[in-house]
Amino acid sequence: MVDTTIGASFDEQVQLRRRDNVRTYLLLIVFALFLVALVAPYRSVHLPLVLMVALGLIFVLVCAKFSIEEYDRLMLMFCVFAPFQKVLPGGFSGIIQGFNITNIFAFFLIIGWAVQTLRHERRFYEPRAIDVPVLIFCLFGVVSLFRGEMFNAEKNAVDSIFLMKEWLLPMIVYIIVVNNVKDRDTLVRLVVAICITTALIGFLGLKKYYLDEGGLYNAYGSSYDAARIGVICKQPNEFGAFFCYYTFLMLAFFFVNWRKARYWLLLLPIAACARSMLLTFSRGSQVAFLAGIGVTILFWNRKVFLFIFLPIVVFFAYNPDYLPGFMVGRMQNTVQSDGSFDGSTQARLEVWKCAIRMIRANPLLGVGYDNFQYYTVEYGLPPNVHGIDAHNTYFLYAAEMGIPAAACFIIVLLICWRKGIFIWLRTQDRFFRTVSIGFLGGLAGLMAANCFGSRLNSNEIVFQFWILIAIMTKMAQVTRTDYGKLTEVALEHHRRSLRSKIVASPVRRGAR
Repeated sequence: MVDTTIGASFDEQVQLRRRDNVRTYLLLIVFALFLVALVAPYRSVHLPLVLMVALGLIFVLVCAKFSIEEYDRLMLMFCVFAPFQKVLPGGFSGIIQGFNITNIFAFFLIIGWAVQTLRHERRFYEPRAIDVPVLIFCLFGVVSLFRGEMFNAEKNAVDSIFLMKEWLLPMIVYIIVVNNVKDRDTLVRLVVAICITTALIGFLGLKKYYLDEGGLYNAYGSSYDAARIGVICKQPNEFGAFFCYYTFLMLAFFFVNWRKARYWLLLLPIAACARSMLLTFSRGSQVAFLAGIGVTILFWNRKVFLFIFLPIVVFFAYNPDYLPGFMVGRMQNTVQSDGSFDGSTQARLEVWKCAIRMIRANPLLGVGYDNFQYYTVEYGLPPNVHGIDAHNTYFLYAAEMGIPAAACFIIVLLICWRKGIFIWLRTQDRFFRTVSIGFLGGLAGLMAANCFGSRLNSNEIVFQFWILIAIMTKMAQVTRTDYGKLTEVALEHHRRSLRSKIVASPVRRGAR
């Protein structure tokens, strides 16, 4: 935050704000590049324990300073770090259970929230409509945890509590961010932080595939399964879903500003993200990415959507041979020559049927959090697929936590759609409108990706989505206030116009 004193002139305030922006963006870029440098090497780097402890203490001190003096920058640093948490856990060799970088960030975010509340004498928590289904969803999750503990002797209570903490943490981060973002500058910086990390991770995917692994044919012959990349997720399907959530923010900025030459530079990171998504060879991600592109174009320009995008999609749907092989390789294998599905698709259909049977048998509370894998045999799957994932987030939530919990989650998504469309329709802020277009594209990608897999149970791809929900909630609040003021001005202008006509009308009659 810029300390603009009352006595400072307007020019001085502008200069202070500009310097603060430069320092903040420089911090974001340096921190992001530092994280990339840790991930990029060909082999893992093992540091001595003493050095790790020293770095841990320095990190704690930096977080403590930021939580008290520069809380906004602490949120920004966490936003940049979030996608790297799995590959850079920072567990410090397990000296203390739960002592890792993510938990340190979370601790100081909560401490800083309390400090900022006391310092500025404001409310600690401001309730919002979207919070109700979010909190109910969390409540069902906690109940399902204890239900799972009671009915599954294979699970350890302590491990399950840590697992639930990881699951709840994205929602907690949403509550923290939405209650602590107090100005437009922080909203802008958070969006930029997400774009920076998405772009760098896109390039990391290319580096992993072409430099580290030598590409499809150099390293693996022609095996798609062996060549798939995971990078930050260590799982290809989740890595592909990551790009379906966040790439469309950059795409929206390009579309809205395509007449400005400098925005054409965005095509480079967008292409890197799209290519990295394709290198996961995830069919669900390809469908979700296409859905995200379509929704982004729809809200940017409906004519382009109707007369360019849709005809292109229809043409290639009927003529897939014109597409490059790397784009349709696994997709073409979905349906075999005899009309049957391939093994992977058929297995997924069987798992969905199993999930439906599980939901019917336990509609209210489900079988317990993280218990789906233990009940698959009981509900019709053969023993050799024990431990399989539900391959659908909506089925998974309904099966493990009950239909009410899944309904709350869907309500949250619908509220997000409503907020995004409201901002798109009503805002006078060009930046807000652009972000709403990219967010809606990412939301479409997220909803599509989670039809084909459980892509919301990995915090490295989920944290920034909940931060985006907080950003959209704040933008909707600002837009609603501004729209209300504009409406009042318009009504007052209309009243004055009516008064002037009423006053003038007797004069005109007398003149006649």
